[in-house]
Amino acid sequence: FRLAGQTPYDYFLFKSYSTRDGLSSYYSRKVAEDKFGFIWIGTAGGLNRYDGYRFKKYYHSNKDSNSLVNNGVQTIFCDSKGRLWICTEDGVSCFVTVENWFINYSTRSKAGYRLRNNTSVRVYEDEQGAIWLTNQNEVLCKVLPDLSLEEYPVRTTPFQFFNIRTDGYIGIIRDQRGREWA
Repeated sequence: FRLAGQTPYDYFLFKSYSTRDGLSSYYSRKVAEDKFGFIWIGTAGGLNRYDGYRFKKYYHSNKDSNSLVNNGVQTIFCDSKGRLWICTEDGVSCFVTVENWFINYSTRSKAGYRLRNNTSVRVYEDEQGAIWLTNQNEVLCKVLPDLSLEEYPVRTTPFQFFNIRTDGYIGIIRDQRGREWA
């Protein structure tokens, strides 16, 4: 039955989950659904995959180079190939589903996977399906088919807006005509 003043949205059911239910942290920052229907929840304390019944947790481990690059998940991006890109407080991880491990990109990674800057990295997919990592101090990084990086130098005039100073591209967007802007 409906009470006066109710809207059609009052019929949605919401379920709350907490660390008691298996989440790695109470503080969630980003939620995404992959092409397999899994729900991914990025928290301040790791990455969680929910299959509708239980949570699987992914954490950083100093002993495992194929673990999540950092537990402080900031954003999650699912690309058209079904890969999951996790931007953290200390680099980016790409989840390799079939292997159930991560390829990591950070300032500490080996050549070909090394970033110039670990923080505020953004992931962008162009119309051809190529993945780009931004906020890299005068370069845009393109992810190659083998998941290594290729740097494309870009020159920007450093500018300051209030107390914010930037020396590169923070993100890329596509306009209604299909043009890409950094």
